[in-house]
Amino acid sequence: MEKPADNKRIHCRRTGQDYEVDVHERCPYCWGATESVESGDHHNFCDFKPGEDPIHFGFPEDGNRLERS
Repeated sequence: MEKPADNKRIHCRRTGQDYEVDVHERCPYCWGATESVESGDHHNFCDFKPGEDPIHFGFPEDGNRLERS
């Protein structure tokens, strides 16, 4: 997969941060082709439903496993 020449960053509705296109393509909610993600129009590539879908995958954030020493 080739990155866009300008390393365009697209806003993520799930995390609230901006990521390069290739990160969106690895997201479980993003399904569109590179060109769709680069457009920034979430209706063309993102199935995330704010308030309904989980934003964290894996261990619960309040679990011991994520504690730092």
